[in-house]
Amino acid sequence: MIGNKDLLSLITSTSPYQDYFTVHRPERTLYYVEETGQKDIDNFFRGVLPEAIGSYKSRYGAYDAPGLFALSDGRQVLGIELRPDDKNLSTLTLSEGSLLYCDFCYDFVPTPEDAEQIFSGSKKWFEDFGRGVISKKASEFRYVTYAESKRTRLLFPIKDESYRFEITKSYNDLTKEELLERIIKDPMMAAYNWSFLFEKLGGYYNEGIKDYAYVYFDIKRFKMLKEIHNSAIAIQHLNRIAASMEHYKWIYYGCRCDNDNFAMMIHDMPRDVMDKCLRDFFESLSRLEENPYYRIYYRCGVVDMRTALNTSLGVTDYAKIAHKMCDKMNETEICYYTDEMWEKDLWGKKIRNYLPTAIENDEFIVHLQPKYDINSERIVGAEALVRWNYQKKELLYPDLFIPYFELDNSISALDDLVLKKVCEYQLAWKKSGMKLVPISVNLSQKQFEQEDLAQHLQDIVDSYKIEHSLIEFELTERIAYENQEYMLSVMHDIKDRGFLISMDDFGTGFSSLNLLVDMPLDTLKIDKSFVDHLGKDSEDYKNMVVVQHIITMAKDLNVTCLAEGAEQISQIEALKKLGCDFVQGYYYSKPIPVKDFELLNS
Repeated sequence: MIGNKDLLSLITSTSPYQDYFTVHRPERTLYYVEETGQKDIDNFFRGVLPEAIGSYKSRYGAYDAPGLFALSDGRQVLGIELRPDDKNLSTLTLSEGSLLYCDFCYDFVPTPEDAEQIFSGSKKWFEDFGRGVISKKASEFRYVTYAESKRTRLLFPIKDESYRFEITKSYNDLTKEELLERIIKDPMMAAYNWSFLFEKLGGYYNEGIKDYAYVYFDIKRFKMLKEIHNSAIAIQHLNRIAASMEHYKWIYYGCRCDNDNFAMMIHDMPRDVMDKCLRDFFESLSRLEENPYYRIYYRCGVVDMRTALNTSLGVTDYAKIAHKMCDKMNETEICYYTDEMWEKDLWGKKIRNYLPTAIENDEFIVHLQPKYDINSERIVGAEALVRWNYQKKELLYPDLFIPYFELDNSISALDDLVLKKVCEYQLAWKKSGMKLVPISVNLSQKQFEQEDLAQHLQDIVDSYKIEHSLIEFELTERIAYENQEYMLSVMHDIKDRGFLISMDDFGTGFSSLNLLVDMPLDTLKIDKSFVDHLGKDSEDYKNMVVVQHIITMAKDLNVTCLAEGAEQISQIEALKKLGCDFVQGYYYSKPIPVKDFELLNS
């Protein structure tokens, strides 16, 4: 646990560990709980609000999230800033004015003396970074702690005239050269913008360029980079990218398109040479200067010379198609555009547009793959897997449509449909007296972006009057990595409602060991790639050790272990010796129609 003095030293050091921004607020009312005790504060940090405050959390007219406020009289109260139209709580009028916000991700409550020191460092950094001029001292301050995001925010009142951007000339006074500079330069950094590169794509031949390839790239999980560090550090890294594009002779022109998206016109080169140049470029930008242990990965789409020259101004569409094909988590990817990609992209757009009609026509079919107890060889559950009877003409397997639905929120509608069908089966089995076992359905990454997901899932299940313990939700390790805090809160919410939870594809990422302690899992599914190496004459000893440790660890955490993809008796025997609980794979059964599953489970 870092001490306050050490923490204060970190916050006020030359490296900006916190975010700064300003906002203007009108006169408003702070509603707060008059008697805020330590128990209320402790509950707040666990995400539990007093009912009097919680009821205002998402209401119209709220200016911010509920927070822990330090008032000028020294009290700490739980409250929320609202429009002054409700008198149910104690109130304090907050006057109109501008505020300098300083956010930092630490469990740290500053004293007035700390605040003055932080403000002094913030003021200098804020001005050095070119964000404006702050002249007011931190004679008044307050802080708000946001339990949901685990951030503390310092708020310093400032005068409007003391915060300003220095604009030395009006547009009427600018020369043509200065106007052009403002049109083609990114205002956030010393980089050209998309307007500049778009002009070059349309007239590259006027620049003496005979051939070129086009590159479009961004940073994987850029939002996470900002959340773990802060916007200032993220912007500084974007500046490094922009500066690097100026240093390589094989880059004709580069620009920042928007956010963390960049584009380049580069020399045409043999594929292997081009690939090395790009990988060296990304490798040189794979570490944060502020935190060299944080690894950065890129997603890059490339269009070769022939396609680039023939499409010219439309080349960016082709690059984005290739860019979308990069779907691996923990590596930099470079995808080169092909006509097949265009056909797949067109197919994806077509079926996403057709999806509502397909659902209305009941074209989706759910097959069930049984899960077996490895010792008794009795069915203990099943996984729901969707198939598409496309236009009632041909049966499509998931790899032909799921990846395209995952590109937008289309997948959520399909996930809901599968859950509803599984509930229908469970209800029918219950009425017929058939043996009931939990059926698992997949939760996609897009679903996790849905507000109140746990309540949404419960509403669907409850509409069929199905016991929650008969529904298991599967999520992949990739979802767990993307937004860990939010994912954990959703998982606990789902678990608290009585549903089962399993993690699919375990072992294919690198973050799970850190998360396993906090995740409320019922089942851990060992990925097929580990099972494939079991039971062979030339058995991979290291693979055996890994599987053994996964199973032992799961049991120690009181989590059931299920192996996926077992196809041979030798694999079953090996898993049995290692102590695995359940198995799912072609050795026992492939995914089968519901009627066939009913016969097996009777």
